[in-house]
Amino acid sequence: MDVDSETARQILIHLMESGSDLSDLLSSMDNQVVKAKEKAARRKDVPDKMEKWKHASQEESWLDEYGKDENRYSAGKDVHINLKRTKKAWILVSKIPSLVENLTVKMKAWEK
Repeated sequence: MDVDSETARQILIHLMESGSDLSDLLSSMDNQVVKAKEKAARRKDVPDKMEKWKHASQEESWLDEYGKDENRYSAGKDVHINLKRTKKAWILVSKIPSLVENLTVKMKAWEK
């Protein structure tokens, strides 16, 4: 929400000097605050979705590297941990297209 502070200050001074009823002004300011809070709430999802997309992309990179590892099936200490991570990474990677689509929708809404 863009506000020209000098113009707003001049309007306030004029209203106070004229002895006008300031209840309309306060009501207008309350409405502006409500609109700003609604806008902030709508935009809150964008950084969260960007973090999810970033994490999913990192897991996709890890999954690619893991797939190239020749020793991934050899018995070792952390094999079961890697298999669990692989399963989770596949699930997350499969959600990337919907994450991108949702992020695009949220960004377009943000721009309005």
